[in-house]
Amino acid sequence: MLRKFDYENKKNQWTAICSMLLLLVVGFSGNAQDKQKEIEHLIATYHKLGKFNGTILVAEQGKVLLERGYGFKNILKGTMNDQNTIYQIASVTKPFTSAVVLKLVELGKLHLSDSLSKFYPGFPKGDSVTIRHLLSHTSGISDTSTNVIEGTKEKIFIEALKRRNFNFKPGTDWRYSNDGYILLGYIIEKVTGLSYYDAVRKYVFTPLRMHQSAFDFIKLNDRNKATGYWDFPLDRNIDKAKLIGFEGPRAAGSIYSTVGDLYKFHVGLQHGEIVDDSLLAKAHIHLFVETMGTAGSSILFSGGRWSTIAETYGVLNRNLLVSQQMTYAL
Repeated sequence: MLRKFDYENKKNQWTAICSMLLLLVVGFSGNAQDKQKEIEHLIATYHKLGKFNGTILVAEQGKVLLERGYGFKNILKGTMNDQNTIYQIASVTKPFTSAVVLKLVELGKLHLSDSLSKFYPGFPKGDSVTIRHLLSHTSGISDTSTNVIEGTKEKIFIEALKRRNFNFKPGTDWRYSNDGYILLGYIIEKVTGLSYYDAVRKYVFTPLRMHQSAFDFIKLNDRNKATGYWDFPLDRNIDKAKLIGFEGPRAAGSIYSTVGDLYKFHVGLQHGEIVDDSLLAKAHIHLFVETMGTAGSSILFSGGRWSTIAETYGVLNRNLLVSQQMTYAL
């Protein structure tokens, strides 16, 4: 059984697009200038300790308090991170997928109650899995280590999913599912007649003027492109992190962006530029999944993690671009 609880209004809370430091900065008090100094000191300290290398944007009530880079963008070239550094944002792609799905709901092209079998007849338990379940990671569809490969071709991907056992009965539990979001990407293509990538461009990037955001990071030729490393970049002998092609993770993790563009996404959502406030409000609900334990006791699992601002996610090991952690469900 799913139980829904109103989630506190997030519009006036700090928005941090940075490393995993949001909770450390939310509690600062005082005027904007004092806050900025405190945040700068905090991030500079983490950088000196080898705990942060990347770009940060902190805003409060529509005012940007801090936007700057720390450390090396490319240690071999001696270039430094700044506010224009471009990063692969990996699973922060999922909120963009969610936003497109909501837009299609608003346009009447999709319904949150639509079943998976509507798009893939004969899919096991397809009548029980809905768009809502896929968005909120409550479908029970499992992930495997091969999803990056299988996600490149729809038929291969779907057939692989059909052969897997569900982790649980749809709607009765929560488990993070990249493959559920890859599925949403394919459903977006079926509904719009566009590629997933063109759909994101049409409904999000273009109206919000997110000119530094796209998909093929490997082929990106831009002086602002970040180089990721397996460890904190202190010397020229550091190993580069392996890049992941965009056609593997697709709707679960293919986007690259900047902190400025991610902030445009946040502002656009808050101002109703992508979907209407009344529809977006349905996403601001904290979801709990209730199941019965072996002894008959009630167990609550906090979940339903599809986010309008996103998931806290490290990009390429320590070259980080992370957005505010919020948990929503439909």
